Amino acid sequence: MGMGEYDVKRWRRHLEEMSFFEGLEEKEIDLIIQISRVKSLKDKEILFWEGDQRSHIYILGEGTILISKLTETGEESLINVLGEGEIFPHTGFFDQSPYPGTAKAKKRGYSTCHSY
Repeated sequence: MGMGEYDVKRWRRHLEEMSFFEGLEEKEIDLIIQISRVKSLKDKEILFWEGDQRSHIYILGEGTILISKLTETGEESLINVLGEGEIFPHTGFFDQSPYPGTAKAKKRGYSTCHSY
């Protein structure tokens, strides 16, 4: 899904407010936005499963994401609740390790998706 002018302004604001992107100039932030893909999220939609090969970094624009892990007994254990403006997964942004947990949308929203 492409970004309209309103979306670009909204994403620019999100990125400028994040410490992860602190110090970047507007043109650098615009480059990040240009290579981003917006993903609409449905309630209970899975973005990735624990153990899947890591391929994207996500920034949540709106909505809530639940991060869970399976326990040794196979039960789902909630480990984090993410909100607007958060980047995830939190660990190993640029390594090749699998996703450390499962990310599921709690309600409708959207995120950007960045391949690496």
